[in-house]
Amino acid sequence: MRETSPLLAVDTAYKRFSVAVWDGGDVFEIREREDFRHVERLNLTVKRVLEKVGVRIDDLKGILLTVGPGYFTSLRVAASFVKALHLVLKVPVYGFNTLQAMAVGLEDGRYAVTLDARKGQVYARAFRVDGGIPVEDDALPLSIYDPETLPPPGYRLIDNPDDRLRASNLFPLYFAGLGLALDPRFSPLYVRPPDAVVNRRTER
Repeated sequence: MRETSPLLAVDTAYKRFSVAVWDGGDVFEIREREDFRHVERLNLTVKRVLEKVGVRIDDLKGILLTVGPGYFTSLRVAASFVKALHLVLKVPVYGFNTLQAMAVGLEDGRYAVTLDARKGQVYARAFRVDGGIPVEDDALPLSIYDPETLPPPGYRLIDNPDDRLRASNLFPLYFAGLGLALDPRFSPLYVRPPDAVVNRRTER
C-alpha cells in the first residue's frame, strides 16, 4: 500500500520547475515563473511550499518526481536533490514519465504528447486517457521524432508543457498505482545521449 500523506512532488524536466505537496487530500503548489532557475531556487521553493502547508520536511512519507524525458541538466537537478533528500529522510522515491504527467486531466481519448528534444526534434509518446489518467499506448512508443510526422491518425497532439506540465499532476498518477519505485542510485530517463561526452584516453 502506498503512503498517502504528506507527499512531496518535484518537476524540473523543462524550462520552468514546479513543486507541490499533498497533505490529507489538500494540494499546494508553487510554479516558477522564470526559465532555468532550477539550481538557485529549487531548495528555497521546497522550503516555501512546506511552510505554506505547515509540513516539516521530516514528516514527508514519499517523494515523487519526473525522471524524463526532458532537458539534460534540468533532469539532473531534481535527481540530485531527491537523492539527497532520500539519504536524509529514508523515504521511498517514485519516478514518473514527463510526457505522461503532461496528459493528466485531459478529456478521455487518445493523445500524442510531445516535448522539445532540441535539434528540431521532439520526444513523443502516445497515451490513452480514461477518467483523467493517461495509460501508455503502443501506437507511438517513447522515442525522438520529427514533429512533422505527428500526431498519428486518430490522436490529438499535446505539445505545450508550459500549460500541461506541473508537479501536482504526479499525485493522480501515484494514487492510480503508476510510476516506478526508484532505487536511490537511479539515473534520469534521458532518451537522447548528452551532447557533451568525456574523452577518456588510456594511459600507456
